[in-house]
Amino acid sequence: MSNDKWNPAKFEMFSEHKIAIMRKLHEHPPLVTLLMPYDQATEWPEMLGEIAAYCGIAIDGTFGPTEIEALEKELAQKLWEAGVVLGNTPVVGTIN
Repeated sequence: MSNDKWNPAKFEMFSEHKIAIMRKLHEHPPLVTLLMPYDQATEWPEMLGEIAAYCGIAIDGTFGPTEIEALEKELAQKLWEAGVVLGNTPVVGTIN
């Protein structure tokens, strides 16, 4: 049996902050446009970089799981605080 086959016993858990980010994306159409070229399954770190830039957060360095989770938490909070963006205009709150 090949290891390439789907295995229902194998799955990936996502942090609550990653889930929160993914839930908020639809409220930020400009950010969705930036993230469209990326594959979430294999390019999540690159996506976090784009989200951080969108939120005005400069990041640099090597991130381990703990740092990634802390960044996800900060980005989820920033997106929540920003509210909903229609076009390029925030309806409630602002980024920064």
